[in-house]
Amino acid sequence: MTANNLSYSETVRKDILTKGLEIFKADPAKLNHHFVAKELGISNAKIHYHFGTDLKQAVLSYAVEQGDSHVVVGLIASKDRMVAHMTKAERQKHIDVVFA
Repeated sequence: MTANNLSYSETVRKDILTKGLEIFKADPAKLNHHFVAKELGISNAKIHYHFGTDLKQAVLSYAVEQGDSHVVVGLIASKDRMVAHMTKAERQKHIDVVFA
């Protein structure tokens, strides 16, 4: 499916991840079901349906998938398992972007 042909459920999921990443980058402490739901004008239940209790993990995984260097560098610094698969060169690329 292309981005324009996403199902409603896939669109909601992507909207939650996108807003969650935006919130995480602004203030990681605010990344929770309630705040994301409020920002998107949807119910907490809808977020829980898509992500259960793993919203933060899903948002961070999305950041890695999107290549968000600022988040990735934080994960590298904390030795998070989400970046364990990255080669040294991939890690360095993100570090160079942030500290260039």
